[in-house]
Amino acid sequence: MENSKYEKKEIISGRMSFNEMRHHLIPVFFVSCFFVGISFWGAHANRFGWDNLSAFWQNIFYLEAVLFLVQFIIILFCRVESFFNLKIVSLAITFYMFKLSLEPFLLMVMIFIDKGVYGTYGSFILLIITLGFLFHIINLIRIIKELKIRTPKEKNSKKSHRDWYKIGSLLLLVVIVGLILDTGLLGDGELLFGIIISTVTYIGILIGLWDYETTVYLIWRFPEYIKSDLECNRKNISK
Repeated sequence: MENSKYEKKEIISGRMSFNEMRHHLIPVFFVSCFFVGISFWGAHANRFGWDNLSAFWQNIFYLEAVLFLVQFIIILFCRVESFFNLKIVSLAITFYMFKLSLEPFLLMVMIFIDKGVYGTYGSFILLIITLGFLFHIINLIRIIKELKIRTPKEKNSKKSHRDWYKIGSLLLLVVIVGLILDTGLLGDGELLFGIIISTVTYIGILIGLWDYETTVYLIWRFPEYIKSDLECNRKNISK
Protein backbone atom coordinates (compact mmCIF):
# COMPACT_ATOMS: atom_id res chain seq x y z
CA MET A 1 0.00 0.00 0.00
CA GLU A 2 2.97 2.33 0.53
CA ASN A 3 3.43 2.35 -3.24
CA SER A 4 0.08 4.11 -3.70
CA LYS A 5 0.95 7.49 -2.19
CA TYR A 6 -0.18 9.35 -5.29
CA GLU A 7 -3.65 7.74 -5.18
CA LYS A 8 -3.91 8.42 -1.45
CA LYS A 9 -3.09 12.09 -2.00
CA GLU A 10 -5.88 12.29 -4.58
CA ILE A 11 -8.33 10.80 -2.06
CA ILE A 12 -7.26 13.09 0.79
CA SER A 13 -7.12 16.42 -1.02
CA GLY A 14 -7.38 15.86 -4.78
CA ARG A 15 -10.07 15.15 -7.32
CA MET A 16 -11.06 11.91 -5.56
CA SER A 17 -11.67 13.69 -2.25
CA PHE A 18 -15.01 13.59 -0.43
CA ASN A 19 -16.14 17.04 -1.55
CA GLU A 20 -15.17 16.46 -5.18
CA MET A 21 -16.95 13.09 -5.42
CA ARG A 22 -20.04 14.44 -3.68
CA HIS A 23 -20.17 17.35 -6.13
CA HIS A 24 -19.85 14.88 -9.01
CA LEU A 25 -22.98 13.10 -7.80
CA ILE A 26 -25.11 16.19 -8.50
CA PRO A 27 -24.60 16.48 -12.29
CA VAL A 28 -24.78 12.69 -12.56
CA PHE A 29 -28.19 12.88 -10.88
CA PHE A 30 -29.56 15.45 -13.32
CA VAL A 31 -28.12 13.80 -16.44
CA SER A 32 -29.65 10.48 -15.34
CA CYS A 33 -32.98 12.22 -14.80
CA PHE A 34 -32.77 13.53 -18.34
CA PHE A 35 -32.19 10.13 -19.95
CA VAL A 36 -34.64 8.22 -17.77
CA GLY A 37 -37.23 10.99 -18.05
CA ILE A 38 -37.16 10.89 -21.85
CA SER A 39 -37.28 7.08 -21.79
CA PHE A 40 -40.24 7.14 -19.39
CA TRP A 41 -42.05 9.71 -21.51
CA GLY A 42 -41.37 7.63 -24.60
CA ALA A 43 -42.75 4.52 -22.90
CA HIS A 44 -46.06 6.36 -22.40
CA ALA A 45 -46.17 8.38 -25.60
CA ASN A 46 -45.20 5.79 -28.17
CA ARG A 47 -47.70 3.66 -30.03
CA PHE A 48 -46.81 0.60 -27.97
CA GLY A 49 -47.93 2.18 -24.68
CA TRP A 50 -47.00 1.72 -21.05
CA ASP A 51 -49.72 -0.85 -20.36
CA ASN A 52 -48.34 -3.12 -23.07
CA LEU A 53 -44.77 -2.76 -21.89
CA SER A 54 -43.47 -5.98 -20.36
CA ALA A 55 -43.31 -6.30 -16.58
CA PHE A 56 -39.50 -6.43 -16.82
CA TRP A 57 -39.19 -2.97 -18.37
CA GLN A 58 -41.86 -1.50 -16.11
CA ASN A 59 -39.90 -2.79 -13.11
CA ILE A 60 -36.73 -1.20 -14.52
CA PHE A 61 -38.45 2.19 -14.33
CA TYR A 62 -39.70 1.50 -10.80
CA LEU A 63 -36.16 0.53 -9.80
CA GLU A 64 -34.85 3.73 -11.35
CA ALA A 65 -37.26 5.73 -9.19
CA VAL A 66 -35.99 4.01 -6.03
CA LEU A 67 -32.36 4.56 -7.02
CA PHE A 68 -33.02 8.24 -7.73
CA LEU A 69 -34.49 8.58 -4.25
CA VAL A 70 -31.46 6.93 -2.65
CA GLN A 71 -29.11 9.14 -4.67
CA PHE A 72 -30.99 12.26 -3.59
CA ILE A 73 -30.80 11.18 0.07
CA ILE A 74 -27.03 10.64 -0.21
CA ILE A 75 -26.54 14.06 -1.78
CA LEU A 76 -28.76 15.70 0.83
CA PHE A 77 -27.46 14.06 4.00
CA CYS A 78 -23.82 13.10 3.27
CA ARG A 79 -22.59 16.67 3.47
CA VAL A 80 -20.16 16.48 6.39
CA GLU A 81 -16.72 15.12 5.57
CA SER A 82 -16.00 11.97 7.53
CA PHE A 83 -14.48 8.61 6.72
CA PHE A 84 -17.89 6.93 6.86
CA ASN A 85 -19.39 9.45 4.44
CA LEU A 86 -16.32 9.12 2.22
CA LYS A 87 -16.94 5.37 1.94
CA ILE A 88 -20.61 5.92 1.11
CA VAL A 89 -19.98 8.67 -1.44
CA SER A 90 -17.19 6.72 -3.17
CA LEU A 91 -19.49 3.75 -3.63
CA ALA A 92 -22.35 5.99 -4.71
CA ILE A 93 -20.49 7.90 -7.42
CA THR A 94 -19.06 4.66 -8.81
CA PHE A 95 -22.43 2.92 -8.90
CA TYR A 96 -24.40 5.87 -10.25
CA MET A 97 -21.87 6.64 -12.96
CA PHE A 98 -22.09 3.03 -14.11
CA LYS A 99 -25.88 3.29 -14.05
CA LEU A 100 -25.64 6.47 -16.10
CA SER A 101 -23.53 4.67 -18.70
CA LEU A 102 -26.42 2.24 -19.30
CA GLU A 103 -29.28 4.74 -19.41
CA PRO A 104 -28.82 5.89 -23.04
CA PHE A 105 -29.41 2.24 -23.96
CA LEU A 106 -32.68 2.34 -22.02
CA LEU A 107 -33.79 5.15 -24.31
CA MET A 108 -32.75 3.12 -27.36
CA VAL A 109 -34.74 0.14 -26.10
CA MET A 110 -37.87 2.29 -25.85
CA ILE A 111 -37.28 3.45 -29.45
CA PHE A 112 -36.80 -0.13 -30.61
CA ILE A 113 -40.05 -1.16 -28.91
CA ASP A 114 -41.86 1.80 -30.43
CA LYS A 115 -40.68 0.86 -33.93
CA GLY A 116 -41.43 -2.82 -33.34
CA VAL A 117 -37.82 -3.91 -33.92
CA TYR A 118 -36.71 -4.72 -30.38
CA GLY A 119 -36.67 -8.45 -31.09
CA THR A 120 -34.22 -7.86 -33.94
CA TYR A 121 -31.95 -5.17 -32.54
CA GLY A 122 -32.18 -5.73 -28.79
CA SER A 123 -29.42 -8.32 -28.95
CA PHE A 124 -26.99 -5.63 -30.13
CA ILE A 125 -27.57 -3.70 -26.91
CA LEU A 126 -26.73 -6.80 -24.87
CA LEU A 127 -23.66 -7.48 -27.02
CA ILE A 128 -22.28 -3.96 -26.58
CA ILE A 129 -22.91 -3.93 -22.82
CA THR A 130 -21.35 -7.37 -22.34
CA LEU A 131 -18.22 -6.73 -24.41
CA GLY A 132 -17.67 -3.29 -22.87
CA PHE A 133 -18.14 -4.59 -19.32
CA LEU A 134 -15.78 -7.55 -19.80
CA PHE A 135 -13.09 -5.32 -21.28
CA HIS A 136 -13.57 -2.86 -18.43
CA ILE A 137 -13.25 -5.52 -15.71
CA ILE A 138 -10.14 -7.07 -17.29
CA ASN A 139 -8.38 -3.71 -17.34
CA LEU A 140 -9.61 -2.79 -13.85
CA ILE A 141 -7.95 -5.93 -12.48
CA ARG A 142 -4.70 -4.95 -14.22
CA ILE A 143 -4.88 -1.43 -12.81
CA ILE A 144 -5.38 -2.70 -9.24
CA LYS A 145 -2.45 -5.09 -9.64
CA GLU A 146 -0.29 -2.15 -10.73
CA LEU A 147 -1.03 -0.41 -7.44
CA LYS A 148 0.74 -3.24 -5.62
CA ILE A 149 3.94 -3.19 -7.68
CA ARG A 150 4.34 0.45 -8.72
CA THR A 151 6.47 2.99 -6.87
CA PRO A 152 5.68 6.73 -6.68
CA LYS A 153 8.43 7.44 -9.23
CA GLU A 154 6.52 5.37 -11.75
CA LYS A 155 3.55 7.73 -11.91
CA ASN A 156 4.30 8.57 -15.54
CA SER A 157 4.44 4.87 -16.35
CA LYS A 158 0.99 4.50 -14.80
CA LYS A 159 -0.35 7.26 -17.02
CA SER A 160 1.13 5.56 -20.07
CA HIS A 161 -0.59 2.30 -19.15
CA ARG A 162 -3.91 4.09 -18.63
CA ASP A 163 -3.52 5.62 -22.08
CA TRP A 164 -3.14 2.18 -23.59
CA TYR A 165 -6.33 1.09 -21.84
CA LYS A 166 -8.13 4.07 -23.31
CA ILE A 167 -6.82 3.25 -26.78
CA GLY A 168 -7.99 -0.32 -26.32
CA SER A 169 -11.44 0.89 -25.32
CA LEU A 170 -11.68 3.04 -28.43
CA LEU A 171 -10.63 0.07 -30.55
CA LEU A 172 -13.39 -1.94 -28.92
CA LEU A 173 -15.82 0.80 -29.87
CA VAL A 174 -14.63 0.68 -33.48
CA VAL A 175 -15.08 -3.10 -33.57
CA ILE A 176 -18.62 -2.87 -32.21
CA VAL A 177 -19.67 -0.12 -34.61
CA GLY A 178 -17.99 -1.95 -37.49
CA LEU A 179 -19.90 -5.11 -36.63
CA ILE A 180 -23.19 -3.22 -36.68
CA LEU A 181 -22.39 -1.60 -40.02
CA ASP A 182 -21.20 -4.82 -41.65
CA THR A 183 -24.32 -6.75 -40.74
CA GLY A 184 -26.51 -4.08 -42.30
CA LEU A 185 -29.18 -4.72 -39.69
CA LEU A 186 -29.42 -1.06 -38.74
CA GLY A 187 -30.49 0.34 -42.06
CA ASP A 188 -32.38 3.15 -40.36
CA GLY A 189 -29.98 6.09 -39.91
CA GLU A 190 -31.76 7.22 -36.75
CA LEU A 191 -31.23 3.87 -35.07
CA LEU A 192 -27.61 3.67 -36.19
CA PHE A 193 -26.91 7.16 -34.86
CA GLY A 194 -28.54 6.33 -31.53
CA ILE A 195 -26.54 3.12 -31.15
CA ILE A 196 -23.26 4.91 -31.91
CA ILE A 197 -23.95 7.75 -29.47
CA SER A 198 -25.04 5.33 -26.74
CA THR A 199 -21.93 3.20 -27.28
CA VAL A 200 -19.58 6.20 -27.20
CA THR A 201 -21.21 7.36 -23.95
CA TYR A 202 -20.98 3.87 -22.44
CA ILE A 203 -17.30 3.35 -23.29
CA GLY A 204 -16.39 6.90 -22.26
CA ILE A 205 -17.97 6.57 -18.82
CA LEU A 206 -16.41 3.13 -18.29
CA ILE A 207 -12.99 4.67 -18.96
CA GLY A 208 -13.67 7.38 -16.38
CA LEU A 209 -14.84 4.80 -13.85
CA TRP A 210 -11.39 3.27 -13.40
CA ASP A 211 -10.24 6.11 -11.15
CA TYR A 212 -13.38 5.94 -9.02
CA GLU A 213 -13.16 2.16 -8.71
CA THR A 214 -9.51 2.41 -7.68
CA THR A 215 -10.56 4.90 -5.02
CA VAL A 216 -13.24 2.53 -3.71
CA TYR A 217 -10.70 -0.29 -3.61
CA LEU A 218 -8.19 1.72 -1.58
CA ILE A 219 -10.79 3.13 0.84
CA TRP A 220 -12.44 -0.21 1.56
CA ARG A 221 -9.34 -2.41 1.34
CA PHE A 222 -7.02 -0.17 3.42
CA PRO A 223 -9.36 1.90 5.64
CA GLU A 224 -6.87 2.71 8.41
CA TYR A 225 -4.24 3.86 5.91
CA ILE A 226 -6.68 6.37 4.43
CA LYS A 227 -8.51 7.28 7.62
CA SER A 228 -5.45 8.42 9.57
CA ASP A 229 -4.29 10.80 6.84
CA LEU A 230 -7.83 12.06 6.27
CA GLU A 231 -8.15 13.01 9.94
CA CYS A 232 -4.75 14.76 9.89
CA ASN A 233 -5.77 16.72 6.82
CA ARG A 234 -9.03 17.81 8.44
CA LYS A 235 -7.16 19.00 11.55
CA ASN A 236 -4.73 21.00 9.44
CA ILE A 237 -7.57 22.68 7.57
CA SER A 238 -9.42 23.56 10.77
CA LYS A 239 -6.35 25.29 12.25
